[in-house]
Amino acid sequence: MSDTGISDAFSIGLSANYIGKYYGDFTNTEERITGDYAVARFNINFEQDNWFIAGFINNAFDEDAQVSREPVGGRYPQGYAAIVDPRNLGFSITCHF
Repeated sequence: MSDTGISDAFSIGLSANYIGKYYGDFTNTEERITGDYAVARFNINFEQDNWFIAGFINNAFDEDAQVSREPVGGRYPQGYAAIVDPRNLGFSITCHF
């Protein structure tokens, strides 16, 4: 993660993770290979006197990727895939007194 202080009160940051291809089980089943994606997160912070304001964007480029995959079988008759969280953003405002 990288944070850059623009001033004493204002900073921005960026972090990125790359996840290479991997097997989703111990027996290295081809049907369970997943991965090969990258996600990025941006954040911005401002602090002045008693106020702290923070904002973020997770999965900034809205990467659509599988984090796990199960083929059609007894446990999952239609198969199963879990995906990375979609882009989301938020902010917070905190006052200390």
